[in-house]
Amino acid sequence: MGDAGATGDLLSPPSPPPPELGMVARAVQRLVERNDALDGGEGTGAGTMAAFEGAGAPRIGVAQYLERVHRYAGLEPECYVVAYAYVDRAAHRRPAAAVASRNVHRLLLACLLVASKVLDDL
Repeated sequence: MGDAGATGDLLSPPSPPPPELGMVARAVQRLVERNDALDGGEGTGAGTMAAFEGAGAPRIGVAQYLERVHRYAGLEPECYVVAYAYVDRAAHRRPAAAVASRNVHRLLLACLLVASKVLDDL
């Protein structure tokens, strides 16, 4: 976990988000918007990922959520790319379980955790 500003000195300004974070945020947001539109805007799928399902869609967007995770967790940029690969894999493995606005934040956090563990253990 690379950024000293995120975990060390609390007075230092946070490092700017890496460009990978923005690319991942846009790709995930497009996926969520497409699935929400197919679902009638409710943010759930026919066969949702129940373990990640929230009571409602969070008020914070995907990009802002990932920026917040970056600010406080200080993950390496590679983690965001690998996490997106996991989200994409989940979306293709279970197409009926849509990545939607009510589950995307929790799913992203779980994928970021796994990506961080995988990359740190290499």
